[in-house]
Parts: sequence; structure tokens; C-alpha cells
Amino acid sequence: MARDSIHSMMSHLPTLPALLEHARNPPPRKGISIFQLLIVLIAGCAHAASIAWPFDFGFAQGLPVWWLQLLAIFLFVAQIDSFRSWKRAAWLGGLFATAMLCSTFWWLFISLHYYGGLAAPLTVLAVLLLAAFLALYYAAASAAFVFVAPYAKFPRAVVFASVWLLAELGRVEFFTGFPWGEGG
Repeated sequence: MARDSIHSMMSHLPTLPALLEHARNPPPRKGISIFQLLIVLIAGCAHAASIAWPFDFGFAQGLPVWWLQLLAIFLFVAQIDSFRSWKRAAWLGGLFATAMLCSTFWWLFISLHYYGGLAAPLTVLAVLLLAAFLALYYAAASAAFVFVAPYAKFPRAVVFASVWLLAELGRVEFFTGFPWGEGG
């Protein structure tokens, strides 16, 4: 009797070919998990730190850490790559960019609060709103990636690099002229 129950439990496990097929063609994600949100936020902060290492340990302070930037972008793209919904991809792209940009121009808090005399809560809100506004370029790039990549004749990495570069160019050239924290 125990042997039959073990056999019936084992029959429900997936086979190796089924696991390999699932790894090659994962099912589309239905929602955004807390884990994905944390990965995207951490990747955004890591991307900002990779542009000019802000700490006095580990690496030379003020110098770029190229492999950290690649890792941050990889973690972000891994989160949006299997999305079929451009809206979810745009939301995560905006979140990634907001975290990246807030971490990039943290110094605006010091300028606005200490030297400008703006109250601390308003200063935090101002920096957050500026980052969120500039993140709209990256949200559009993430949406374009998810929308265009399945139909593109180029590899997905080329499509992502193209739309991301256009987002960075747009952020610098159109409406803002705010070049801090460019990765490309």
C-alpha cells in the first residue's frame, strides 16, 4: 500500500524532457511578484552604483564597475523578458529607472535641503518626482522591448540595447538635458 502511494506520487513529477522544454520556453508570467519588485529595485540601485562606485571599500571610489552594470541590466532584463504585457514591462522599467535615478542623483537632496532650505520631506518628494518623470523614458523603452522583440529579426539583446540607448538619448536630448547617470 505504501509502495502504491509512493508510485502515484512519483507519477505526477515532470519528466526530464518536460523540464527542458519548460526551461527553453517558460510560460508567460501572469503578474509581478514582490520578489521581482525587490530584484528590480536592487538592480536599479546597483546600476547607479556601477556608474561611479560611491563607497570607500571594495573598489576604487568614484570609478565605474563595468561588470556590476552588466549584472544589473541582466537582472532587470531577466525580469521583463518573459512578459507578454507591455504594461507590466513598462511598470517594471519605470521602477528600475526610478531606483537607478534616485540613487544616481541623491546629491540633489543635499543641494535642495541644506543649501536651498527646502524641507526634507518636500526635498525627498522633489527628487522622487524628478526620477519618476525621467523614468518614463525607460518605461517606454521597456514597453517597446516587450512589444517589438517577439517580431524582430534581430536577437533580443540587440533589440533591448537599441531601445535602451534611445531612452537614454531621449532623456538627455528631449525636454530635460539632464545627463547624469547615463549608462550608455
